[in-house]
Amino acid sequence: MLRPGGAKTFGDYAEKTFSPDVKSQLTRAPRVDLVWDVYKSNSLKAHTRQTRGSGTTTRVARNTPLPRQWQKFLRSDENKTQLFSFLADEVLTLNINLGTVVTTCGSEARSNKVNISLDRVSPCSHEEADTRLILHVFSAIESGKSRLLVKTVDSDVLVLCIATASKHPSVKLWVEYGTGKNLRFVSAHGISATLGPEAAAALLGFHSFTGCDTVSAFATRGKKTAWKTWKSYPDITQSFIFLSTPMQELRREDLERLERFVILMYDRTSPLSDVNSTRRQLFTQKGRVLEAMPPTQDALRQHILRAAYQAGHCWGQAELKDPVLPSPGDWGWCLQDSTWKPLWMTIPDATESCMELQKCGCSKEHCGGKCKCVRDRKPCTALCKCQAKCESEY
Repeated sequence: MLRPGGAKTFGDYAEKTFSPDVKSQLTRAPRVDLVWDVYKSNSLKAHTRQTRGSGTTTRVARNTPLPRQWQKFLRSDENKTQLFSFLADEVLTLNINLGTVVTTCGSEARSNKVNISLDRVSPCSHEEADTRLILHVFSAIESGKSRLLVKTVDSDVLVLCIATASKHPSVKLWVEYGTGKNLRFVSAHGISATLGPEAAAALLGFHSFTGCDTVSAFATRGKKTAWKTWKSYPDITQSFIFLSTPMQELRREDLERLERFVILMYDRTSPLSDVNSTRRQLFTQKGRVLEAMPPTQDALRQHILRAAYQAGHCWGQAELKDPVLPSPGDWGWCLQDSTWKPLWMTIPDATESCMELQKCGCSKEHCGGKCKCVRDRKPCTALCKCQAKCESEY
């Protein structure tokens, strides 16, 4: 959000860009809380960060020259950890007469004033700033604050704020969302009141299920389509509310409703309740390509598990400073190379289970080593150019 501009060193960046911004915030409010991400190697976000690439590690110190490629510098978890610690130390030196500054530092929270109690927010085991920020919001509300402003560029935080506002209707919770010409002030409490208590309580489940940082979205179906489907299928609200709260296991009725919801997203007039039957109908009768069809029932179940983990266990416990999280391995992820990655499905894919769909272009009686079937150790079929008349040992 705050680019280096003309700063030449990290010290310049802190003094000319970052600290002035915090001081500006203190002219609008008596207290400013700065909440930073914590980067854990075995977390769910580690896989997401890996897909974004990584940068070269740079030592962060006051006299160290700023890297020329700022965005590339920020791709490194180690760089960001150093930078956050450096900036946290800098703002703690601000004059206490300017106002109260609270900043997270790893699992702890510190302030520029010694008489501030931070027991409600520190120590904290949250990894993401998204949920830890909401923890600070709850703390402020419990201490009697009735007007709060959250500054973010993350849509997940905006949704979390709307859900939080629904629990405290007397609090005015604003979100300063975006930067530059896209900056806007969003009334989270106003949106929550417009949605109503049920829809606001279901919002976390809806947002996670239809795609967020850690849960994939549905191919060719965005938030607007999902929102319209929700309006036409109000029964799904109770299932979204269930997804938004910590649970031990999924309920059968919710699985059935969510499956029906996905079917309606892809075919608004479908009378079917089985997603596999819907896929077959869309493919055979409506000529729908694979990329424009809903996932299989097996893949959808893993998706629901991931959405329930994110919405219910991670977001649903944002007000706790030490939430109890189950193993992601029980909720749609698998551990590969010390990193949690999505478990897309538990059944074999089509290339393994539907051998009749595989074919090679060999025309000789004996398929050689370059033959696709031989390479995959599969027998030739009637679709192959050799018409399965070859002498391949497979």
